[in-house]
Amino acid sequence: MTIREIARKAGVSAATVSIVLNGKRGVSDGTRRKVQKLIEEYGYEPVGRRHMNRKTILALIYVRSGILVEENQGFITSILSAMQTHLESLGYAFVTMHIDRPFPQGLEQIDFNQYSGMCLVASEIVREAYSKVEQIPIPYVILDNQMPQSPYPCIGINNIENVRLALEYVSQKGFQRIGLLKSSIFSENFSERELAFYRYAEEYKIKVDPKQIYELTPTLLGAHDDMERCLNLGAQPINCYFAENDMIALGAMSSFKEHGYHMPKDISVIGFDNIPFAEVSYPPLTTIDVRRDVIGMTAARVLLAGIDTGKQLPIKVAVSGHLIKRRSL
Repeated sequence: MTIREIARKAGVSAATVSIVLNGKRGVSDGTRRKVQKLIEEYGYEPVGRRHMNRKTILALIYVRSGILVEENQGFITSILSAMQTHLESLGYAFVTMHIDRPFPQGLEQIDFNQYSGMCLVASEIVREAYSKVEQIPIPYVILDNQMPQSPYPCIGINNIENVRLALEYVSQKGFQRIGLLKSSIFSENFSERELAFYRYAEEYKIKVDPKQIYELTPTLLGAHDDMERCLNLGAQPINCYFAENDMIALGAMSSFKEHGYHMPKDISVIGFDNIPFAEVSYPPLTTIDVRRDVIGMTAARVLLAGIDTGKQLPIKVAVSGHLIKRRSL
């Protein structure tokens, strides 16, 4: 008898059975009694209890569009790799799973009793779904999304401090006006970067030109094509832009070059993330480097603390970065 078979007989999801098995809140008393009766009737024993020496961590990657977790030049992969290395050194197995259906439905398909803990890559989870995280019945940590106003353990990027570094450098270079190359796709990271952009532009007395704010798809080709359409419709670029990530910066730069602009002579651009393409682009992209290894190792330690204590720790860690000066600004 498996957890899914128990769930089918009870007419509930596998996640509901996991909640009952782990003694968590979130199901009605009637459902709990029905599931417990079936567990006793069929003598079901969770995998984790049958193999107490098996330690397995699930890396669950939620994919809404795939753009933020699959097309950002291995950004998420690098974080998970650092996390995996640390956990495997302590005897844990590391299993990766993608879900591309609505987030709550994806959780319902997981037999959580196979795992000691879980890291959730939440780059593409929208705010309306944040409350569904409470359905996870095992220790977990959230990656790449600080989920504001939610008491979950989250490890991610210090977007505010990193944008400050970018705008400080723009100010030091003497620019008095700036435009924004922003993402057309929502993420909590992009939202935080945009708010910080306006905050520090004001603090450093750099005027934000409202006509120079462009919403671009956060991929190389998407940002290029979107910027191309703007230029073909008569957009007149100014001489400095902050881009919410490097993919947007590089895509826009390729379009600027095709229209005869030279960088940094005519247009300067600063990005965010320091992806590999940033170093080999022409000109090489000035950007903010984000320590993926620090994010991964910190996430592993917070998760292990949750496993050791049996409690979800209300910890939010924001990892700062540093400026990489190249020739685009």
